[in-house]
Amino acid sequence: GLQSELPGFIAAAVVDNDGVNIAYHARPGWTSVEKIGAQLVLFIKLVETSVAKLGAGMIEDNLITTEDVYLLIWSVPETPYFLGIAVDRHETLLGHLRLIGRVYVRRVADVMPRPEMRKELYEQTA
Repeated sequence: GLQSELPGFIAAAVVDNDGVNIAYHARPGWTSVEKIGAQLVLFIKLVETSVAKLGAGMIEDNLITTEDVYLLIWSVPETPYFLGIAVDRHETLLGHLRLIGRVYVRRVADVMPRPEMRKELYEQTA
């Protein structure tokens, strides 16, 4: 998994566009992953609105850099989900994080239901 592929792995989460955590994993001792989903989605929506107003094109990813951490967030294509990965920036190269993160975005996209799939599932159970 991510923890073995990214030196300095701290946490990862899949969050829906309402800020609800779908899945998350953090290294031992790291807390509050489940508490930041809503704030991350709010941040992403603000960035998307600003980029749209600028006419700057499609966002590839959102990078937040602090003194100690890289937090990289991607929209999962054709789904209402986001993938966020946090790593220790002193132990992880940003290019490596982007490369591995894109692989996991595709994996998440492959397994997460699309909005039209959820409708079909609902109709089958009704």
